[in-house]
Amino acid sequence: MRMPIYLLTPCLNVAATIDRTIWAIVSQQGEGSIRYHVQDGGSTDGTLEILAGWERRIREMRDLLPMRVEFTYASERDAGMYDGICAGFRRMEIPPDALMGWCNADDTLWQGAIACLHEIDRGYPDLEWLMGWPTGFDESGRFQSLNRHPFFPRQILAAGMADGSHWPYLQQESTFWRKRLWDRVGGVDRRLNLAGDWDLWRRFAQSQELVLVDRQLGSFHARAGQKSSDVAGYQGECERIIPTADRLADFDQRVQDSSDWSICRIAIAASGEFRQYHDMVKLTSFERLKAKFRPRKYVLRKLVQKHHAARLQNQA
Repeated sequence: MRMPIYLLTPCLNVAATIDRTIWAIVSQQGEGSIRYHVQDGGSTDGTLEILAGWERRIREMRDLLPMRVEFTYASERDAGMYDGICAGFRRMEIPPDALMGWCNADDTLWQGAIACLHEIDRGYPDLEWLMGWPTGFDESGRFQSLNRHPFFPRQILAAGMADGSHWPYLQQESTFWRKRLWDRVGGVDRRLNLAGDWDLWRRFAQSQELVLVDRQLGSFHARAGQKSSDVAGYQGECERIIPTADRLADFDQRVQDSSDWSICRIAIAASGEFRQYHDMVKLTSFERLKAKFRPRKYVLRKLVQKHHAARLQNQA
């Protein structure tokens, strides 16, 4: 029997959106299984009644679901979302080699995401963490964005540059990792309020390379009042963890220290076969020398151009 994919949804007063999130997870089709836990922070808007209804229905209709699902929920006061995430993952007793992730209570998984994760789990046991194509929907539920060519070199993530200002955010809903990696870096910092994911990715990258998967896995849904809309607060928390000047100095040093900015990517052929590629991105000695005297956007632009060329070469 395959090891389950372990998923968590942290929530607080999300009666308006939690049904969509739960259904996107428990209705996943394909072979495999899901261990799914919702960790509530003390809701008072009817969320707990909704969760109780889902727990009952999933228990009673277990054999009718496309994939085997074990569902639980708990409600207890916490110090914030990341404190709740830590509490929720502790409740699931996750094996070291298992793949895990969290999906917020207004976001969703794409159909087939769990089956894809199971195939990656089986075919790439040494893979430590991965991200699918970043996708997004607007407040009306209309499809808004899809990035088929994300590019996140390990050096950029490790330096903390993927802060939405210097480099795009890593999409949390589309990111999954092994429990052993989570344990190795100490998990998410429960003291943080907004930028806990950015801090976690930074520490993951200092340990292991991110693998990009060529398909949709999770999707972000915009909603008025959600925490992710506080961009200034998010970036301010990044600043308190590591000041921008220190992050930029770290990045500049990595440019001088490393010529290889390649990424690992898993593509899925029309036949369903999974194939691993390395998009070779290398800075020449002359480009690294020029980077000392040019604006930082020079080397960032060079990296993007070289990644585009590498993808075209792999597709040829």
